[in-house]
Amino acid sequence: IDGHQENPTLTYEEIKILGEIILKCRNLRSSNSVFDFMMVTKGSYGGFLNKTSKIWDNVAPQIIVEEAGGVYTDFFGEKIDYTTPLQKVSENFTCCVAAPDLHEQLQKIIHS
Repeated sequence: IDGHQENPTLTYEEIKILGEIILKCRNLRSSNSVFDFMMVTKGSYGGFLNKTSKIWDNVAPQIIVEEAGGVYTDFFGEKIDYTTPLQKVSENFTCCVAAPDLHEQLQKIIHS
């Protein structure tokens, strides 16, 4: 989670979501790298959330996760748009990655 100095309210909203996730999980880990995606694919991690990344951080892991039966969306559960990729190099990308049932549970927490 990024600290949003320009908008502290956003930071407090993100902390609330993180708190709800922590209350409902057994363990929280993150290397903030492709390792986390692969641990989800392997079944060692239940899910992975990221709010700051670039397009190139998402394309290949999404293919691998989905081929393994996982769900890969943006943080809010929407399909990620990779069209016109060269125009999106400076955009921020988010993700919510998990097995289907857990992805649904994470989305309920995020949207509550």
